[in-house]
Amino acid sequence: MALIDAKLLLCSKANIYTAAQLAAFDPVDLGAEYDAGVGEPLVMEVTITTAFLTGTTFGFTITTCTTSGGTYVTIATGKAYAIADLAIGKVIRVPVPEGVSRYLKAGAVLTGSANTAGAGTIRFVPAA
Repeated sequence: MALIDAKLLLCSKANIYTAAQLAAFDPVDLGAEYDAGVGEPLVMEVTITTAFLTGTTFGFTITTCTTSGGTYVTIATGKAYAIADLAIGKVIRVPVPEGVSRYLKAGAVLTGSANTAGAGTIRFVPAA
């Protein structure tokens, strides 16, 4: 099944430097006909558009749920990056594991003081 690119966009050039900001985005709906683990694997791709400031490390997670407004569970955790490494143009890819539910969201794991800046575009794309 081919997925429409616009359907896979979670956010575009939006503030993403706190877990609360990431949780506020509408989820990506893979559609009722999506069969996780069959066909082309996906990755969550994060492109940094505004450098991150303060904090110590920041990592992205993938969460999933069977309903749009339900309770999301973390199914994948990417590498924790030093804040200094989250500069404009940095691209981070977190593989989407097999067996995901219909809806996907991004999440965050951060250490240190609260981040004060950081924006990016998050989308789900074919892994190849």
